[in-house]
Amino acid sequence: MAVCQSYRNLNRDEIFEVLDSAEYCRLGTAQEDQPYVVPMYYRWRFDENGRAWFRLFSEPCGRKMDEMEANSLVALEMELPVDGAIRTVVVQGRVYRFVPPCGPDLRSIEVYAAEISGREITSVLNEGSDLS
Repeated sequence: MAVCQSYRNLNRDEIFEVLDSAEYCRLGTAQEDQPYVVPMYYRWRFDENGRAWFRLFSEPCGRKMDEMEANSLVALEMELPVDGAIRTVVVQGRVYRFVPPCGPDLRSIEVYAAEISGREITSVLNEGSDLS
């Protein structure tokens, strides 16, 4: 069985719907040409200049924290299933700062969004096709 997919770009309101509704995001970091992706809870907002910011919550130490301190460029991905499709939003950004602990053993991470894009992806399974 092969999977074919089609997509369309999301408009601004659809992107905001995904950002408001997704339960978590996936944070992508990279160090020494090796990507690393982990799920994280987040909140997002616009600042007074209309720039999008994301706040992530994390343990104060570990691989992702080490990687973000070495390379502040990150990606975030959020998704929302809708009517037989998936709406996905990808954020390219930079870690701006680590905020002091926000609770027992948690730290808050501020990410400035340099670029935000979204797509709705619909897949179709073709019977009898071989994936190998």
